[in-house]
Amino acid sequence: MMNRRNVIIAVLLVLSVAVAFGGGAKEPELSGQPDVIISIEGMTCDLCPKAIRKSLLKVDGVLEAVVSLQEEKAFLVLDGTVTDEAIEQAVKRAGEYNVVKIERRQAG
Repeated sequence: MMNRRNVIIAVLLVLSVAVAFGGGAKEPELSGQPDVIISIEGMTCDLCPKAIRKSLLKVDGVLEAVVSLQEEKAFLVLDGTVTDEAIEQAVKRAGEYNVVKIERRQAG
């Protein structure tokens, strides 16, 4: 049977491992309201949003991108004109993902 000291040591060990392997990492946030919201199918794990975000940030005109696994959406801040086709191509380049909808938000 574990005594209280051993339980505390075990909990601290688990927490330190979780933080060391990214459990304490914070997701990026947008600096303002998104210009575009993309609904995406096919994300299955924590690596999926990271791959999609990386691909979206390579598109000329995309300043910021946040991709949510839980919401199955990507949120973009743009500088200039980015076509729906360029957005879809970037999502597809990231892997086996499908763009379901692209919603453009009105400024102001």
